[in-house]
Amino acid sequence: WDGRLDRYASKWMDEREVVNGSGPLLFCVTLFAYLLTLLTNGVVAGVIALDKSLHRPMFIMICHLVACDLLGATTMLPRLMVHFVTGNKKISYVVAIAQAFCVHTYGASVQTILAVMAYDR
Repeated sequence: WDGRLDRYASKWMDEREVVNGSGPLLFCVTLFAYLLTLLTNGVVAGVIALDKSLHRPMFIMICHLVACDLLGATTMLPRLMVHFVTGNKKISYVVAIAQAFCVHTYGASVQTILAVMAYDR
C-alpha cells in the first residue's frame, strides 16, 4: 500500500467543497428532510400497527419498507449533517465500512421487499 488511493480520495473530496457560508443552510435543509422522513415513516408504521384491519401481508411489507427507509436515511443523513456543520469530510475506516454495509443492506432489502410485493400482487 503506497497511499495512492488515499491521495486520490483526498483530492476528490477537496474538489467537492461546500460553498462558504452555506453549511448552516444545508444543515437545516438536511435536518428538515431527516425529521420529515422520521415523522412520516413513524406515522405510517403507527397507523399500520394500531389498525387491526391493516394487519395483512401487503401492509406488513409496507412496514418493512418503512424500516428500510429509516435505515437508509439514518445511514446517510446524520453524517452529512455533521459534514455541513463542521466541514470535516474525513471519517475513520471502520465508520466508512459500517456505512457502506448499511447502504448496501438498505439497497438489497428494498429491492427484495419490492420484488416480494410485486409477486404478491
